[in-house]
Amino acid sequence: MENSNPLIELLFAERIVINKKLARKIGLNEAIVYSELLSKYLDFEKSGELEDGYFCNTIEELEEETTLSVYQQRKAISNLVKQGFITYQLQRIPAKRYFKILKNEEKFKEIFK
Repeated sequence: MENSNPLIELLFAERIVINKKLARKIGLNEAIVYSELLSKYLDFEKSGELEDGYFCNTIEELEEETTLSVYQQRKAISNLVKQGFITYQLQRIPAKRYFKILKNEEKFKEIFK
């Protein structure tokens, strides 16, 4: 970039990408968490590391990537489960969160119509 602005480049280097329409429909924190989980899902899928469609994402990892506290995460995850976007379970010792993205096409058609 010939006319690049270092400040703008710095600010955009580590951004969270969310769909604004999705955020309006399901909530901002929910959209942030969902977007981050989708990103993780794609990484695990690409590397062949999904376990029956599930992948691990710890509280600390999600906080690092989204800046959401454990309370904000729990609330957003609970809402995403209730709305049919994800499911999750605790596995192993010590317990870790394993998420699965639910492919609910009807839900998306409703949101993006």
